[in-house]
Amino acid sequence: MISFRSTTLRESLRMEGTGLFLGNRATVVVHPGSSGLRLRSSNEWIEIAPEHVTTAERCTAVAGVRLVEHLLSALGGAGVTDVDIEVDGPEVPILDGSSAPWFEAIQGIGLIEQDPTRAFEVEREVTVAEGDAYVSVGPGDGVFRAVYERYPFPGRLEFSHRWEPATYGFEVAPARTFAAEEDVKRMQSEGLLSGGTTENALVFGQTGYFTACRFDDEPARHKVLDCMGDMMLCGIPLRFLNASAERSGHRLHIAAARALRLATRRLE
Repeated sequence: MISFRSTTLRESLRMEGTGLFLGNRATVVVHPGSSGLRLRSSNEWIEIAPEHVTTAERCTAVAGVRLVEHLLSALGGAGVTDVDIEVDGPEVPILDGSSAPWFEAIQGIGLIEQDPTRAFEVEREVTVAEGDAYVSVGPGDGVFRAVYERYPFPGRLEFSHRWEPATYGFEVAPARTFAAEEDVKRMQSEGLLSGGTTENALVFGQTGYFTACRFDDEPARHKVLDCMGDMMLCGIPLRFLNASAERSGHRLHIAAARALRLATRRLE
């Protein structure tokens, strides 16, 4: 059985910036909450859950708002379970391409625990796969592992992180979103990446990184960041989960989160 008190922000957090895909300016306000994770859409509060994901291609979108995963990852990395999020644009700002600005702001505001206690029973670990890619997630002690592969560069990268806010802040949060040169060109031809810069994205080619990396294995670390953000849709604090993602993306992450929700029972 998983049992915990909900945790939220001491006060509201506000951040402004440019969206990665469409280049629109947006303001995000994250309010203290008591009803899990919610996103305001069309004057309604929508639960941030797998059934409300509107796309998982290249990012995770909930109720039509893209790129929620970096913010969710920062919330989960800090131990937050309950907030109400308002976004006045089509996507959450990319900021520096990582979850570090969100995490640092959350840490600066501080957290509070709330009553009553919530309890869940997870029946089993679940696995979803597609070809040689898979994601497994189940009850655990906060270990998140990801493998990223692309040849000839950067080859096979693997990174593991055990949930702990202090280590999340320097091991995971600074890892930025990334793309291979050919993928960048293709998305630009589709009218995307208007907000992409050499500061908020790590780009690489056949032989190396075109922009300065923060870690040699930064893509694998960002995969862990994304996986942690997407697993927040399960409704269970990250410290009670273990997840392993090999050669996967948001689509498989969300499928795994959906499968785990179906294997979970809330205890009254």
